Amino acid sequence: MLLILALCCCSCEAAPPSDLPTLIEQSQRSVVRLVVVGIDATKKPVTRVVGSGFVVAPGKIATSAHILTKLPKGILLFLVPASQEQFDVKQNVAEVNTINTQHDLALLECPALIQLPSLTLGETKDVRLGEQALILGFPLSDPTLTATRGMVAAKSKKRLIENDPTVTEMLKLDASINVGNSGGPIIHIPSGKVIGIVSAKEGSLSKRLQAFRKKKSKAAMSIGGDDPIKLIKETLNDMERNLQLGLGYGVNVEYLKTMLNRSGRTTGK
Repeated sequence: MLLILALCCCSCEAAPPSDLPTLIEQSQRSVVRLVVVGIDATKKPVTRVVGSGFVVAPGKIATSAHILTKLPKGILLFLVPASQEQFDVKQNVAEVNTINTQHDLALLECPALIQLPSLTLGETKDVRLGEQALILGFPLSDPTLTATRGMVAAKSKKRLIENDPTVTEMLKLDASINVGNSGGPIIHIPSGKVIGIVSAKEGSLSKRLQAFRKKKSKAAMSIGGDDPIKLIKETLNDMERNLQLGLGYGVNVEYLKTMLNRSGRTTGK
């Protein structure tokens, strides 16, 4: 399920750009990729993009909480500007400021990014159905920033955590979203302001297939040199990764306003 966290707070006002390419050029300077470093089969370090984020105040980056909660304990997370290929493992380390799992929001800090411009946050209540939005992020863990356009399709409410009674106000977006887009900004094209954060894509395997994929095989098999159970699980992984219904959701900005206020950043009206 694609979730797009809707943001609605104020930043410094600016006239929206007159064309989409200009809006992308201006906004991408504030977008970062979330990266972890691992070791490959040859014991060499390799980087992997696990999500997206964007600057909301000097040195502060908004993203999705589920990216952080799914990381193995003890692993370091790095924040790298979209335009930057290499990064310093000492300077670009992300520090967690606040996490709100109920609304899938997280606020990170990184002093190395303090010079990056902040995106202007809009008002979700002012967004009309049928208006266009721009999505910036790193789908399928591609380190190259990708821009996608979609339509605001509906407004609704959802429980984001199973068995949790908390209801979150949502925006529904008709757009192409993939793994890796999570945490990226949703920008209202008419105003040039952020109205949401991507949290997940809609469209996934059934719970039965998800459970099967996670089970550990008790015996090994071989048909023509391949283990059919392993092959089925790899196929399910590919299906889960690439399944795309093109719909998503977003969360009301008041949750982010609260986080920013508590972190010492005044959101204004």
